[in-house]
Amino acid sequence: MGIPGADIGATTAWNSTHGSDLVIAVLDSGIDPHPELAGRILPGINVPDGTTITLDECNHGTHVAGILAASANNGVGMAGLAWNARLMPVVVVNGCTGFEANVASDLVWHLDNGARLVNMSLQFYAFNPVFLQAVQYAHAQGALMCAATG
Repeated sequence: MGIPGADIGATTAWNSTHGSDLVIAVLDSGIDPHPELAGRILPGINVPDGTTITLDECNHGTHVAGILAASANNGVGMAGLAWNARLMPVVVVNGCTGFEANVASDLVWHLDNGARLVNMSLQFYAFNPVFLQAVQYAHAQGALMCAATG
């Protein structure tokens, strides 16, 4: 049971779009193949390991990807917010911990490779000027950045 008026208005938004042609960069722990995301996971990178292996290292990135873009109207699971969106995974953590510099590197890489919506469900405790520069670069590119609040 929720609070009236506290939802994000997804059903109203779905009357306008399902996220077609939208590329969402998911800066997290990676994304595992999942039937609800089939055919919509793009090639990505793994910054800590220096590879293109983007399998989820702690299940968090796949969970976030489902909220963002799980298939809808198929009688299973849940509906993601933008169920036609394509997901560009970027592993920025090693296991479930990481550094702001890795996020900065991945943020710039994703923007340079077509993403205009960036999800960062991460938390950091210290200021990093490299990360600030990456966020400023993303803003200058017109990217929409979504970050965790807790």
